Amino acid sequence: MATPPLAESLALAKSYGNEPSKCGFELCRHILLGVRDARAHRPDLVLKFGGYLLKHHASSLSHEVWAAYEQVYIALLEHGRYATRRTPTDDADSAEMRAAQEYITVLSAQFPDSSRVKRLEGMMCEAKGELNSAADEYHALRREDAFNISALKRQVAVARSRGKPAEAVEILAEHVATFTQVKGGVQKSLRALEPMSLRGKPQTKT
Repeated sequence: MATPPLAESLALAKSYGNEPSKCGFELCRHILLGVRDARAHRPDLVLKFGGYLLKHHASSLSHEVWAAYEQVYIALLEHGRYATRRTPTDDADSAEMRAAQEYITVLSAQFPDSSRVKRLEGMMCEAKGELNSAADEYHALRREDAFNISALKRQVAVARSRGKPAEAVEILAEHVATFTQVKGGVQKSLRALEPMSLRGKPQTKT
């Protein structure tokens, strides 16, 4: 069954006073999925309704639980880092950051070799203000896969956060050069295959 529009789910939640325990499992799930599907920037909703689901209904989420962990984890990092405007030292000890650490531990144990989880670990470093460690993490990911766009975006964000716009431009230029080189190689291979393809076609009788 399709997920209801986020606005529809939020209107229904309002009738329950926006209290997750009164909204129940299905409505909380619809809100979490609605935020994801709409690509809405609502860490407040993710924390309230997603956090409730993970605390009280994790087993009922079945295979969706891992996406929920990731979604709530990112919201925790953002909320812990920006919403309360703490210093980096306070961030490391905040309730949000402690919860985020618990979630990334769960994800790392479940997916120990996942590049996606390694990127999430880099985001934890960013939230703590450990930008050099975050940059190293993203650089390692792109050594493994030069076309890891998610890691590329984080690399650029870290360079800008460190006040190094030239480094951000260099990272993007390097990516474009790699993409162009690979694209050129693919086009060359296709051109080489075209004559073979034509030779393999049966002659049409007239």
